[in-house]
Amino acid sequence: MRKWIYYVAIILIVFLIFSFRNSEAYEEIPISIQISDNLQVNLEDGTLNYGAILAGMFSTRNISIANPYPEERSVVLKIEGLEDWISLSEGAFILEGNSEKIVSVNIEVPIGAENGMYDSVLKIYLH
Repeated sequence: MRKWIYYVAIILIVFLIFSFRNSEAYEEIPISIQISDNLQVNLEDGTLNYGAILAGMFSTRNISIANPYPEERSVVLKIEGLEDWISLSEGAFILEGNSEKIVSVNIEVPIGAENGMYDSVLKIYLH
């Protein structure tokens, strides 16, 4: 009977170790752009808010991606919405354990874009 409990305990420990090592973090950051005839700057916590941008302009915001785990992790960044306007300095990379990296989120508003509010989302996956 003790042998059976011993095997179950080992299986449980192995399962917990692999569950922790394979954990995945996910974050979404809203992106907000206002196309206007007037240039404005607006910085808010938790949002990449570019304020009011003139059609035909280019703007950049930098974000810091952190890996709080001791082992290296794979990072994948994806834009949903306005993919033709928004580019990233890097879309996928390996991040060493307990480190961080700066990634630029670039917006290039096409000439002729109509005034109004435009929204997108930056999705960050840490595998």
